[in-house]
Amino acid sequence: MRYLPLAAADPLPDSSEQVSVQYRYSFGFERTEWRRTTVGLYYLEIPLAARWQRGRLGFEAGVAPGILLLARDQVTQTVESSLGGIETPVKRFESGEKTNFRSAYFSTFVLAEWRVVSRLGLTLRGNYRPGSILKPVENIEFEKYALGLDMGLRWRF
Repeated sequence: MRYLPLAAADPLPDSSEQVSVQYRYSFGFERTEWRRTTVGLYYLEIPLAARWQRGRLGFEAGVAPGILLLARDQVTQTVESSLGGIETPVKRFESGEKTNFRSAYFSTFVLAEWRVVSRLGLTLRGNYRPGSILKPVENIEFEKYALGLDMGLRWRF
């Protein structure tokens, strides 16, 4: 499972943020604004790799196709009134639209692992993803690739 925050991914087009505004009038006015922004994506990755192990040190290299499971949106509601000023309630997260993103990607990786004990190891993994996770849009040029570095623990069953 991989969570990809969009601040670390490709720049999003202006259409990625949706704004809805509602006005109510009585003794003054009240303006309510809902702002929905996609902040991250959840992918299921299936890594396929070749491994070399010598003592406590191990290396892997391979490919990891990923399938888009869920887009995560942040929804912010702002209420402005002529009597009470501006109030921004707490933001909440919801499931979002996946239509702007590719449903699958393909990446390569290189991993180094140092085993602390026989079943537990510290890992450092470098990733390279050619192409963009965003679907093509007219007149917008997205980045052609992405590099990443993951650190973690690995438990072997």
